Order: sequence, then C-alpha cells, then structure tokens
Amino acid sequence: MAARVFVQRRKIVGLRSLAFAFTSLLGTLVAVGAPIAATAGVIVLGRALGLPLGAITIAGLVICCASFFAVTHLVGRGLEESARLRAPWGRIAVGAEGIRWDGWVRRHLTPWRDVHGTMSEGEAMVVVTREGARIVLATDEASALGEAVRAAQAAHASALRTDVPVALGSDRDVARWIARARTLLARDSYREGGVPPPLLARVLEDPDAPAAARAAAATALLAGDRTQIDRVRAVRDESVDEELATVLDDALEERFVPARWARLARRG
Repeated sequence: MAARVFVQRRKIVGLRSLAFAFTSLLGTLVAVGAPIAATAGVIVLGRALGLPLGAITIAGLVICCASFFAVTHLVGRGLEESARLRAPWGRIAVGAEGIRWDGWVRRHLTPWRDVHGTMSEGEAMVVVTREGARIVLATDEASALGEAVRAAQAAHASALRTDVPVALGSDRDVARWIARARTLLARDSYREGGVPPPLLARVLEDPDAPAAARAAAATALLAGDRTQIDRVRAVRDESVDEELATVLDDALEERFVPARWARLARRG
C-alpha cells in the first residue's frame, strides 16, 4: 500500500474572529440598507405607475419584510460558516513505518510499534501512543484517514521481522559504508561477508528495521541485481520516513549523496 497524504486543518481562532467580525459588520449594513432601498424602490415605482397610496404602502411593507428576512438568513449562514472556518495546519502521511505529521514548524513520525490505539473525537482522529501521549489529527477526510490507518496497521502487523546482519550496520565513514553495501550481495551465499538476497529483501521490507540498514540492503540488492528495482521502488512509495525515502530514491537513480547517508548513520 502506497503512503497516503492528507491535509490537516485546524480551527484558527484569529481567522474565525476576523471573518465573524467582517460578516457581522457587512451583514448589519446590508440588513439595514436593503429593506430601506427596496421600500424606496417600491414607492418610486408605485408613484410612477400611479398606484393608490394604500397599495404602495402594503407593497412596500411586504418587500421590506421579505428583504429583511432574506438578508438576515444569508448573514446567519455567513456567521455559521465563519464559526466553522478552518485553515491548513499541516500534512498527515500514513505509510509502512507509521504516521507522520508535518506541521508549519516541526515534523514528527510516530512508528506503528509505538501506537497504542486510535479513536474518533468530533471532527478529528486521535492517535494514542503507548506512553499515553495524544496526537490530534483534524482533516476533512477523517473517514479516509481512519481507513488508511487501519490498513497500514494491519500491514505492519503482518510484516515479517528479521535480525539485521552486522554487515548492514551504518558507518560514520559514509564512503566506506556505501562501498561496502555495494559489495554485500554474494552470488555464493557462503562467501565470507556475503549476505544472501532473501535476507537483504527481508531487511529492506521490515518497517521496524533501522533505516540505515534498510538503505544499505536496497543498495546491495540494486548493485547485484537491477531486477530488484520494483521491490525498492515499492518500499520507497510506502515509506513515510522522508530521509529513508530520499536515500532509496537516490539509489534507484544510481545517485549517492553522502550527507543523506550521514543523517541515516547518525540515527543508527
């Protein structure tokens, strides 16, 4: 399942207050001005047509009341919309490793292994971590978000876990690390230092494996067998770990940026 992205929206108090004040002021002006203008128009038209004063008066009252109620209804709708006004607050990404929220300032990834459960709360979905923290995610696509979370959690629960070989460990010397990863795929699985392709594939596809090891596994697979492109591409598309996804994309394009590998190395 490819990672899915949703727009998170929050009620912005200042924005709602401004819209509410503007709608109230404009509505008051229109609610007062529209009946007066409509009544004046009826009087002018009635006199131009030579209608009796009583007919003009009745018509004026009817038009005045109708316009007043129409305008107040529209103003009321405008105030209701102002009270519900929300603005984009960030992005919610759901993928193989967990659920990531990208805010205006900070970014946070919560792995599925740390998620205790989820619940609906009004217009938002709340993610509760095993430590008891609550992450409130509000979006216009709350139902679709819930379905994506359930599907991703189910996929995570069914994913195979594997022990990561020492050979896939990160190295502070990025050039040496990349060079080692490129030579890991042994055609003879008994060759010293070699890692068999099935094990590399399991590490790559294990969402709980260290990102550095997964990147090394992808590089090893691609260096030894370019038919693994689809496998690596699928993992990249499912990932919500942006640093890992970027390194996997580089590997697919046979491009290696040491600074990106260094960030993975610092994570372990």
